[in-house]
Amino acid sequence: MAHQRALGLDTPAGARNFSRFLATKAHDITRVLAATAAESQAGAARLRSLASSYQAVGFGPKPQEPPPDPVPFPPYQPKVWAACRARGQDPDKVVRTFHHAPMSARFRSLPAGDSVLYCGNDKYGLLHIQAKHGRQWHDIADARWPSAGNWRYLADYAIGATLAYPERVEYNQDNDTFAVYRRMSLPDGRYVFTTRVIISARDGKIITAFPQTT
Repeated sequence: MAHQRALGLDTPAGARNFSRFLATKAHDITRVLAATAAESQAGAARLRSLASSYQAVGFGPKPQEPPPDPVPFPPYQPKVWAACRARGQDPDKVVRTFHHAPMSARFRSLPAGDSVLYCGNDKYGLLHIQAKHGRQWHDIADARWPSAGNWRYLADYAIGATLAYPERVEYNQDNDTFAVYRRMSLPDGRYVFTTRVIISARDGKIITAFPQTT
C-alpha cells in the first residue's frame, strides 16, 4: 500500500516517478522516430540506386522523339537540321533530336530516350562532325549513294536508323560512351557502309557520327 501511495501523482515521490516515466517514454519515442527516419532514407537511397536498372528494362521516362520508320532511303524523308554559327558560338543549340533504343554493354545501361545533336564545338556535335567527318559523309553520299543528294540527308537517315535499330553496341569506360553500329544498304539490298555513332552513356548526347567502309 505504501508503495502504491508513493506512485500517486498527488505525492512528491509519485510526481518524480511520473516525470521520470515520461522522460523515458519520450526518449524511447525519439529513438524509434530516428530509427524509422533512417530506414526510410536508406530505402529511398536504394530505390534511387536501382532507378537506372528499372529504366533500362523499360520503366524509365518515355522518350519524346519517336523512332523512325524502318524504311530504306529513299523513300525515307530526312528532317531539316538547324543551322549553327561558326567557331562554336552556340554550342548548346539543338540541331536535331533522334530516338535511341535501350543501350546496354558490359556493366553500363541507358534506357530508351532522346539523343540530341547539338551544334557543339570541335570536340562534339555538328561542328565536330562537319570538321572531322564531313568529307567522309560527302564522299559516301556522292560516290556510293547517288540518291542521297546531300551528305546531311544521308547522315540524318544513317544516324536515326543506327540509334533506333542498333546492330552492335560497345561501351568505352574511359570516356563513358557507347559506340553504336549499323550496316547501311541501298534499297536494293546492296551493302554500302557501316554507321558508327558515339553517344554519352549518361544522357545519350551525340558526340560524333561517321561512316566506315572497311
